[in-house]
Amino acid sequence: MLDFVNNKDEVSAAVKTYQTTAELLATTDPNLVFNLRAELDSAGLYDDFEVNRVVVEMNSTAKQSKLVAALEPVQDRLTKRCRAAQAALKLAQDKRDSFGIKAAQDGLNALVLFEGDMAACIRLYTFLSQIFDYSDTAIEKRSVFYKRLLPLLVFGREREGIDLSKVELTHHHLKSLGKKSM
Repeated sequence: MLDFVNNKDEVSAAVKTYQTTAELLATTDPNLVFNLRAELDSAGLYDDFEVNRVVVEMNSTAKQSKLVAALEPVQDRLTKRCRAAQAALKLAQDKRDSFGIKAAQDGLNALVLFEGDMAACIRLYTFLSQIFDYSDTAIEKRSVFYKRLLPLLVFGREREGIDLSKVELTHHHLKSLGKKSM
């Protein structure tokens, strides 16, 4: 148990100096990391082999392309699942099928929740591992895996294409800034 003398805001400000993100809750339970890991693992969207492959590529002197190749199957699987849920939602909306809309929306919400849980697990582990000795390499491996996978996912942030067909260039101006030596 760790007890701070200062108030929550002072401690949070001090921790943010050293961390990219810091949040302090009223109570900090070290088992939250294990709970999140179990929840993420139970979703069945990746397996231990894929996690270990990413960690091995991170620890080796291999090229970036090998890390991308290690992450690509998981990213592809999740992206396809998201697109399928979006297509099912669109189809259900077109058919005005309330049961289908709910099922498709639940699928999308599950993916967004999965993404949020990964981010929460990273933040929790980054913070709590400085206080508690987890002595569990599986948690560390998951943290590395999630850190690399999370930026590749865009659930719920996709944009429709922007139609620029009616945009017309009306003005153009070139200005010489002089010659500069390289």
